[in-house]
Amino acid sequence: EKVTEARRRAEDDRRDVDAVGQELGALYGDADELLKHARVVDIAEIEENEFNLNIPRYVDTFEPEPRIEVDAALVALSEAESSLRDAETKLRLWIKKAGYAGLQC
Repeated sequence: EKVTEARRRAEDDRRDVDAVGQELGALYGDADELLKHARVVDIAEIEENEFNLNIPRYVDTFEPEPRIEVDAALVALSEAESSLRDAETKLRLWIKKAGYAGLQC
């Protein structure tokens, strides 16, 4: 009778946890996003992890680095270098107008 009662309570707890998980899913709006933060695990898995409750043992928080488009990065670099050259030219003109023509920059 105690075993049956314990099983019933465990099943009730599981249903409660599932309901909370659904609520969290609604809050996060994206089940995949939720899985990066929380997951229901069996006690057997916790025992297998020597009762270590660190989140990374149970959820995958890894997010891949965004892909860099090399062509776009090279264009941006070229534009930045061009802007630098323009700024250096303007600086040299201002230095010359200010009377510091012999100053090297």
